[in-house]
Amino acid sequence: YGFSLGVVAYYMVNKLKLKSGHAMLLCNIAFLFFLCFMYFPNPKVITVLPQILFAVILYGIVFISENSIGYKLLTNKFLIHLGKISYSIYMLHVVIWIFTGNFLRFVIGNNGELVNGMRFMFWPWYISLLITFIALLLLVLIASISYKFIEVPFLNKFSKSK
Repeated sequence: YGFSLGVVAYYMVNKLKLKSGHAMLLCNIAFLFFLCFMYFPNPKVITVLPQILFAVILYGIVFISENSIGYKLLTNKFLIHLGKISYSIYMLHVVIWIFTGNFLRFVIGNNGELVNGMRFMFWPWYISLLITFIALLLLVLIASISYKFIEVPFLNKFSKSK
């Protein structure tokens, strides 16, 4: 579906001289209506509809006007950076989660309580919020370092070889 919409959007941008965002928005709206009217009885298609509707709304927010709040928010440098390091975040989040749990358990000394075979650490809400914030900062910092020193050199090495 995605490749087909890309081809149609390319045609709309180059032949009909539409802006790329408008073309993708129109493609997604057309595809959404196609699904609604052609395959609505199929329950598997119903699970795809929210995703397509979200894509249509997102394109509408971002590409309709460059002066809109949505466009300015989604083109923010920090959010773009998070998008670039998202794979590193994905790969490292479990490591940070385990590190944080072990740090709290062995260094701070909170062994938590065993509930149904799982260990839970109970803290006041503000301490939990602070721990979560610190863990997220640590995750973004380590993911940024990983992106800069591992991902980018790796991608550059293999993009030059082609």
